[in-house]
Amino acid sequence: MKVVYRVVNAVLGALVFVASFFLDFFYVRIGTGENLKEVIETISKDKTSGVAIAETFSIKRFIDIYNGKDSLSALLKFDHDKSFLWPKEFYSLNTRLIIFLAAFALVLAAGLFIIIWSCCSAKRIPVLAAGILGIALVVTMICTLNSVSKDLYEGKVNVIDYVIDSLLGEGIVSMLLGSTVTAALVFYITLAGVQNGLLFIFIGVVIWTAIYYLVEWGDPKAKEEKERALAEKAEKKRLKAEKKSGKKAKAES
Repeated sequence: MKVVYRVVNAVLGALVFVASFFLDFFYVRIGTGENLKEVIETISKDKTSGVAIAETFSIKRFIDIYNGKDSLSALLKFDHDKSFLWPKEFYSLNTRLIIFLAAFALVLAAGLFIIIWSCCSAKRIPVLAAGILGIALVVTMICTLNSVSKDLYEGKVNVIDYVIDSLLGEGIVSMLLGSTVTAALVFYITLAGVQNGLLFIFIGVVIWTAIYYLVEWGDPKAKEEKERALAEKAEKKRLKAEKKSGKKAKAES
C-alpha cells in the first residue's frame, strides 16, 4: 500500500510539469469597445455583432512562436540578437506580475518536492502540506492575473498605444491613431485553463493522502505496522540513550 501511495504521488507531481507545459496558459482577447460596437450594430442592425480576436497560448506554443514554428511567428517577429526591454508603460503591473511568476515558480517547486519526497519517503504530512500549498499558490496566480487583466481592460495600462508606438514610432500620427483605437478596442487577458489542471492535481494529492489516512485507520494490519514501527523507533532511541549514559559514566570513572 505504501508503494502504491508513493507511486501515485510521484505521478501527480510529474503531472504538474506536464500540465504547465502543454495546457493553455493565457487567453488573450482584443474586442470592440462600447463606442465602436454601437456603430457596428447601427450599421449592420445586428445587436450581437462585434469584432474580436482571441488566441490561447501554452508555454509550448510560446516556444514554437519564438522559434518560428507557429503561424503567429510571422506576425510577432522576434529579433534573437536583441535583448528584450520591459516597456515603461507596464511598470505599474510589475509587483503583481512578479507575484504571479513567483507563485508559478513555487507551484513547479511544489510539484518537484512531491516527486522527490515520494521517491525517498512514505511520510504523508510533507506531501499533504505541499498539496495544500499548491492550491493556495494557484489561487494566488488567478487573483493576481485577474487584477492585471482588470487594469488592461479598463485602460489603466494602455496596451494598444504601446503596440501602435512600437509599429509607427512615437509621433503625432501614432498619438492620434493610438487614442482613436484605444477608445474603440478593449484588451482582455486571463488564465486559459492551466489553473484548472493544476488545481485538480493538487486537490488530487490532498484527497489521495486523506484516502490513505482513512484506509490506514481502518486497516488492522496497517495499525500493527505503524505501532511496530513506533516501538522500534522508541527502542532505538532507548538503546542510544543507554549507550550515551554508559559512555558518560565510564568517562567519569
